[in-house]
Amino acid sequence: MSLIVFFCLTTLIDSQGRRTVYPNYWDADFIIHNETQTTDDITSLRPAIDDAFLSEIQEAEGVAEVHAVKGILVTFPYEKNGFSDFWIKGYTEMKPYLTYSDVVSEYQRNPEKYYGMIKGIGEAEFDYLNESLGNKIEKQEFLSGKTAILQYAGFEIPTKWIGNTISFSLPTGHPVTHTPAERGNDFAVSQGVGNQEREITIGAINYGDYYGATVNFGANLIVSETCLESLTSKPYVLSLNIKYKKSYDTETEKEIKNIIEANPYHNDLLSISKYDDMKTIQDSQSGMFETGTVISLLLLLVGMLNYINTMANSMQNRKLTFSIMESVGMSKRQIKRLLTYEGILYAGGSVFITLTIGTGITYFIFQSMNYMKIPFTILVFPLLCAIFLVMLLCVLTPIVTYKKTVKNRSITERLREYE
Repeated sequence: MSLIVFFCLTTLIDSQGRRTVYPNYWDADFIIHNETQTTDDITSLRPAIDDAFLSEIQEAEGVAEVHAVKGILVTFPYEKNGFSDFWIKGYTEMKPYLTYSDVVSEYQRNPEKYYGMIKGIGEAEFDYLNESLGNKIEKQEFLSGKTAILQYAGFEIPTKWIGNTISFSLPTGHPVTHTPAERGNDFAVSQGVGNQEREITIGAINYGDYYGATVNFGANLIVSETCLESLTSKPYVLSLNIKYKKSYDTETEKEIKNIIEANPYHNDLLSISKYDDMKTIQDSQSGMFETGTVISLLLLLVGMLNYINTMANSMQNRKLTFSIMESVGMSKRQIKRLLTYEGILYAGGSVFITLTIGTGITYFIFQSMNYMKIPFTILVFPLLCAIFLVMLLCVLTPIVTYKKTVKNRSITERLREYE
């Protein structure tokens, strides 16, 4: 029983951080956001995540998948009673120091100050997002660019906009690639991109933080990669969702962070690490870890002391039996071998029960507390050490107790004790 409790507690304590860490979007091991843009400057966004940086991440040895969110800047032309008008009303309600009429006037004069973004995602990412939305969008319509997902975390958007079209315009160009020291407001004409007004149908609404990580005032339209590529040949990479071959792999984590540190825009890259989150939780719960470990060891010690006491009493009760066995020809070496076999049987029985019933109990308790749905893993090394200690104790205790009981007395002396 002590071995089972030790097994259960060490397994639960070891998994505490992974079981309680809040999962990243799409269960990513590492997320990188491009944070070069400023809220009211449409020219501020920079290519902090370029093709070379993306290739380095993808080619890192421990990386299994990399999913990029790409995007371009857009403006929503003012339409009386349209989406832009609705957005202004919601925006001014959140800002009591602003008036609706003033914002409308400024919006009409300078819509680029309230710019939004179009963000493109791949098919696998759409499947995940659509499932989280209740599969509200027909897949082929999204992939072909007929429908989009409206994303905005500022205020609630009525469902009446689902099925309606939203107009948007692209700037006449987008920022050319600069080094951090060369940042400026220069624009280069995008291939196939102009300020022509376009429309797209809203298929669903999303309020999640992942696609709202950019700081633009306006809303975001999530479209397919194909749709985004039809609008521009050179979108910005806004976010990377990285999955490791092995979660919490420290070597892969270190390599990813080294790649980020070598990027000239590293100060403008926001990193979110599942491993770091787990370590933070473990550090904050270090007292619980230490307390649980001490309790586990004390319970194991109690079980061992109980076994030693039981065997000592057994040896006392069997003194006459051993003396008689020796008197009819059994050697002390044979008795010691008998006691060794008994100890192995005790230990083997304990280990067998621990690895069968104990594993079942541990798995049940683990899953009842496994809110993050992490895989069930066993902390093998402490368990093997405990098993070795139990085996050693069970084998040595009967032999040592027998020696203490018999001492150097002859068979005759021992038999006379019972006359």
